[in-house]
Amino acid sequence: MEITAGLANNMELMREWSSTGVGYIGLYDYLYTCGSRRFVVPRYYPRTMVNAWRKAVGNYHLSSIYLEVYPDTFIFEAPRQYVLDEIAWNINADVEALLDDYFHSMYAEAAIPVKAVFDRLETIYNRAQETLNPIMESSRFVQSENYTFADLKYMDEKLADAAKLVQDSKAKDRLAILLKFYNFIRDNIEVHICARELSKVDSDKIIPLIKQALAAIQRCEDFQLTPSEDKEVFCGRHSLTEYRKIAILRPEVFLEGFVDNALGRIKKDETFWLQQAESTKNEKLKSWFLTQIYTKKNKSVNLVKNPSFEVTPDADVSKWTAKEIRSKMDWQTWGFQNSVTTFVVGNQDAHSGKYCVGIGENQIAGCLQLTTKLDPGCRYRLTFYVKRNDVKPLSESLGRLTIRFKDAEGAWADEEKSKHPAGAITVEYPPECVGKWVKLEANFSALPGDKHSFLSALFGAPQQGPNARLWFDDVELTKVYDPVFFCLRTK
Repeated sequence: MEITAGLANNMELMREWSSTGVGYIGLYDYLYTCGSRRFVVPRYYPRTMVNAWRKAVGNYHLSSIYLEVYPDTFIFEAPRQYVLDEIAWNINADVEALLDDYFHSMYAEAAIPVKAVFDRLETIYNRAQETLNPIMESSRFVQSENYTFADLKYMDEKLADAAKLVQDSKAKDRLAILLKFYNFIRDNIEVHICARELSKVDSDKIIPLIKQALAAIQRCEDFQLTPSEDKEVFCGRHSLTEYRKIAILRPEVFLEGFVDNALGRIKKDETFWLQQAESTKNEKLKSWFLTQIYTKKNKSVNLVKNPSFEVTPDADVSKWTAKEIRSKMDWQTWGFQNSVTTFVVGNQDAHSGKYCVGIGENQIAGCLQLTTKLDPGCRYRLTFYVKRNDVKPLSESLGRLTIRFKDAEGAWADEEKSKHPAGAITVEYPPECVGKWVKLEANFSALPGDKHSFLSALFGAPQQGPNARLWFDDVELTKVYDPVFFCLRTK
């Protein structure tokens, strides 16, 4: 019996199948790499995976492993894969001896400090709640949440030590490539750390922290590889150009989601924010500062036609499906082709009003959709309430909101051929939403340029069974910054 992601949840599926009398079990797993469309942080966990394999062999007679690995770059994952490939042939091989062999062969005199960096990467990986389902964090910002400034400082110091120690010419070249790509990935991670720290620091440290993050973003934008370096870092047809097209994990999108609440903690008057805006050449930062004025000077207007899913009081919604939600509630629905996604209308325990809308059984993928036009140069805030009735859907996620953008010509901004590349935004539904309504929000900017762009907000559900219910209510989309307002003021 071959089990996909069979190590997840402390080998729950292996344990269940083994209890039925299955004598031998196979594992199908996904070990992707940093530098792909899925991951922007190193995926290094050799000891973690080997210990799990050995446990599965001993407890559940694991006898075969099929690993799906599409390497975009092996800069950080090569030692992991070297160990796992050797262990697949000899489950009792000495992991530390294999790692020592790898790092001494690759980095010679610098082996010890370089290995220390990779050891720290595995320590960071193991801080996650789930470590035996490596695909779980795919295309999700949670993959960076366990990194700290202390981690970056430690790895910086170790790599500096390595640069002083290395003498062998080939090892020196390999270390130079490692250092260069590390700094690129490090800047990306630094933005994520800065964003998460914004809610924790004192108010006088908020603006410096935002500027630190923006400086790291600029370094990412300025980063270049020579053609020969590109071939050393990336595998096959992959390249830095392709890597830059990763949209869903762009750091500037992540940062913007934290900025407004952080700046709102700074209790300053309009003059202060105007001075801050005038003192920066960064247009993005300027719009964030001016948002603090705009939201106080302008009445909030909800741009959603039917935010609470209300209909006439005498409507019989008990048998309503996606068809009625689209035709009578002014909302769109989507379900993966040739699969089941059930949409329902609830008239019990809505957050406000009489009704709310939910997603029931969802075999593959499905969502409620909100589409609207965005004015050029403007910023927006989307808030909504979410609640689900069970804590354990069929996937590892409780669901998430995804916000995508189209340009004026109708091209998706997060796809490779976009003329106006912009990251998609994701908001995970937290565990607190099980059994009670939780308010979530996303802050974002319209696509750059002088033309209108379009928002597509996808209120998605995870894979879940017929008895599951994921409810939505009170969706609000408001403009929080408009450059036209400030142009009119100056006139």
